[in-house]
Amino acid sequence: MKNLLMKLMDGKVLCSVYDSDDNIDKFDVGFIIAVDDDFALMSGICPNGDNDGYYLKSVDSLYKIEVNSQYNRKIEILHSGKDTVFNQISEYDPKNVFWSILKLLKKQQELCSFYLFDSDSSNVIGCIEEFDDNIVKISAYNEYGLLDGTVYIRIGDITGMSFKSSEEIKIGRLIGSQKE
Repeated sequence: MKNLLMKLMDGKVLCSVYDSDDNIDKFDVGFIIAVDDDFALMSGICPNGDNDGYYLKSVDSLYKIEVNSQYNRKIEILHSGKDTVFNQISEYDPKNVFWSILKLLKKQQELCSFYLFDSDSSNVIGCIEEFDDNIVKISAYNEYGLLDGTVYIRIGDITGMSFKSSEEIKIGRLIGSQKE
């Protein structure tokens, strides 16, 4: 899959990627913007054609990639004329995508979602407090935007992440409303 992902990235080809064995109808659409041996970084696009943040996906968890489908062509039409989010992340190492994204998210205190064990929904949403080679410490938030304790996740159990997507934006707005 890595070689295919590299070709899609180099050609800036819109693709649909499937990475959840539990829900074969779940996929994400967008452009691959970085690939290393273990992870691919994708700029996502919503079903209405708007940008949907970024998705970091384990290369090993991807089991199907579609290009040039009718659905993808529809998304391309809906997305046309809108700015893409290709180059809005400048501080990542394309040879070490996962670790550089962790560093960036911690530095910016960016709200992010963590996907564990190839799940098709986020298991933890929060801000990275710290991490090392084995564990990520996260200030977690619940669906109401309320701080919900601290969560520790083993690095090896993370199969995906998202940030600046509609889910994190929604939780961020709820967090902001608590401060008013």
